[in-house]
Amino acid sequence: MEKETNNQNKNILPLSNEQEKYINKSLNKNDKKLEIIKEINEPIIKSKSNNSKNNTMNNICINNMNYFYKNIINNQKYNQFYFNLTNISTTYNFNDKFLSTKYVISMSILLSKDKIGSKLVQMEYERGNDEIKNEIFETLKKQIVSLSEDTFGNYVIQKIIFTGDIKRIDYIFESLKEFFFGLSTHQNGCRVLQALIEVLGKLKNYKKIQIIVDILIKNNISSLFYDQNGNHVIQKIIDVLDGDNINDIYSTILKNVKPDCEKNLLFNKYGSRIVQGLLYKLNELQKEKDNENNNLIDIIYENNFDELCKNQY
Repeated sequence: MEKETNNQNKNILPLSNEQEKYINKSLNKNDKKLEIIKEINEPIIKSKSNNSKNNTMNNICINNMNYFYKNIINNQKYNQFYFNLTNISTTYNFNDKFLSTKYVISMSILLSKDKIGSKLVQMEYERGNDEIKNEIFETLKKQIVSLSEDTFGNYVIQKIIFTGDIKRIDYIFESLKEFFFGLSTHQNGCRVLQALIEVLGKLKNYKKIQIIVDILIKNNISSLFYDQNGNHVIQKIIDVLDGDNINDIYSTILKNVKPDCEKNLLFNKYGSRIVQGLLYKLNELQKEKDNENNNLIDIIYENNFDELCKNQY
């Protein structure tokens, strides 16, 4: 174990004073990319060792870069290949093609699946002009589903959704359409679906939100009420719908709060949040006086009120 650690340390050398000055000087130019690079290199920059040699470091970085490009160009083990971003980022010349917009665009799928690479892609997309945004999206569009479920890639898809380009949102919607239910229960996918629902709500595109609701109902929406990820999707739907579009999900929730219900939402860790969210929404819509929507409060009172008061949820 000790030998293995020593071998790793050979490839991670401390920055020289000259290199540290170069980073700090570059950071003064407010380049967000370099802030990310510094974030990775912070432990190395703080090192007091002065034994590093520029030539040695450059050779290590060149070897790493060559290894990286060789594997990408040959498309070998695409999904299993993880490059060492720390080693790459310690190269002396921070202006090489690793930081170029063209490079980030061409490698955006792979970068999106990396912790730091995901941030780079998001920044390029956010600050880029329409042409850059389009090039990044065209590169990513064939991997919408896999990126939506990826630990880091889901943030890239959310970034694209929140920028509000209707054509791209429509493409993402259609790409994910048959996967809506599965994404609802997925730890990362549910975040993308919530982002999509939120933006559709802001655009007042209730037709598409209704399509999502219909698909979830068809695939047993009630199961999402009790799911640790799915309940957030339901809460988001309730939050964005208006009074004319909330009836379908409202009636489904009513069925799950009745006293004779086998698994009552009121006493469930996740389900209770949905009921609370619906009560707040009805109040916001000033619908509590309406006889139909008063049924929710009536049904809550039909349950064992003493038990409700004492239950943790």
